[in-house]
Order: sequence, then C-alpha cells, then structure tokens
Amino acid sequence: MKRALLFLPLCLAACGGGASTPQDDAMEQAFTAGRLSLSQKDPAEAETQFQTAYRRAVARDDAAAIADAGYDIAAAQLARNHPSEALATVARTRAALALRGHMQPPALSLAEAGALHRLGQDNAAVPAALRAAQAKDADLAARATFLLGLVADAHGDTRALAAARDSVRGPAGKALPPARRADADELSARLDLHRADPAAAERDALDAAEGRRTLLDYRGMRTALTLAAEAARRGGDPSRAAAYDRQVAESLAAGT
Repeated sequence: MKRALLFLPLCLAACGGGASTPQDDAMEQAFTAGRLSLSQKDPAEAETQFQTAYRRAVARDDAAAIADAGYDIAAAQLARNHPSEALATVARTRAALALRGHMQPPALSLAEAGALHRLGQDNAAVPAALRAAQAKDADLAARATFLLGLVADAHGDTRALAAARDSVRGPAGKALPPARRADADELSARLDLHRADPAAAERDALDAAEGRRTLLDYRGMRTALTLAAEAARRGGDPSRAAAYDRQVAESLAAGT
C-alpha cells in the first residue's frame, strides 16, 4: 500500500518566537505571517517567512526562537513534501541549539521522524518518533504515536498498529481534538484492512477523510480516500473503489 504522507498540523499552532524581551517585531511578524500562510495552504510562502524568523532568531542569539523557527521551517517543508530539506533543517537547528546549550525540543524529533518516514528510512524514524511520543504536550505525543502506527502498518505489524491506534484514541468516551480523531480513524481503517474487514475499513476511512477535510488537510483527505478505495476493492465493489480513486485524482489535479 502506498506510504501515507505525514502532515504535521502542529505547525499551524507553532509556538512562534522566543520568550525574550524586548520583543523583536520583525521576527514576530515573520512568525505570524508564516502561520497565516500555512493556514491558507501556502507552505512555500510560510517557509520563506519562517526562514526570515530563523535568521532574526540567530541574529539575536535567541535559542528558544531558533527552536521554534527551525521546527516551523521543517513543518512547512514537509507540507511541501520536501523531506530531505526538512531533515537538513532539523540537523541545522539541532546544531544551533547544541552550540547554545539549549534543550532539544520533542517537536524536532517529530519533524525528524516524519521526514525519515517519507524517505523510507523507518528504522531511523522509529527512535525519533519514540522520543517525540514522550513529550509532555499530549497532541505532539499523539502525533508521534500516529507516525509509529503508520510505520507499523507499512511493516504489517498489527499488534503495534493496534497499540498506536488505541493510544491515539485514548479512553473510551473521551472527546478528542479533531486532528487526533482523524488520526485514530485512519489508523483504525488501516487495522481493519489487516484484519480483513473491508466494510469497517471503508467506514473508518471515510470518517478520517471527513475529519481531514474539516481540518483543511486535503493531502490527508486524499490518503484516507485512497484507503476507502482499497477497502471497497477488497469488499468486491470495484465501481465504488473507482469513484473514490477519481475523487482523489480530481482533488490532486485541483492543486491544493
């Protein structure tokens, strides 16, 4: 099955600038403009703005802002599907933080894991994702766990996939943020396919697609629709599978 493209929606709520005072208005404006560009699905412009923020952060020797900007750049590069560049950005940011004796934030491990997974280097992606999964930020940790689920799916490890799904979903009856709900639905669909339950897989995939659509994550929506198509094919309905495939093709052709 085609490897899912990991989108990092955490970048839409990036920390944005260090806590140092007085404030560097040019740096803060670049962070704000970058977040706005990401919300408008323009990761190329977002990357440009975050690069500006990174340069300002280095100029003011602000380690916290360097960490924020480095993660934001990598997230924008992943949104553009440039994993090699994202990996280089993580390495550059880690070096800058080490020089200043600053802690390595878990968000960098998440970006690193996402880039490695995109590049097919899952043996290296797993340790990075495990580090991110230990983050105190529950949403960041859940996103790292989602990535571990994608790796488990790619390698046919249903036990690890189920564990990842259950961790992302959390206790029964507890309301989840929309992004985590969509992640849990996608992992459920993948697990259903491994368990030869195409009807359940299709339902879960469509739930994931709706969640991604609501979040304006159209890349993730297309991934979920591709899973729905696979489920329909396995369920013996090639015409419905073809319809899902066509929806994916039309969305992709629209260039969003």
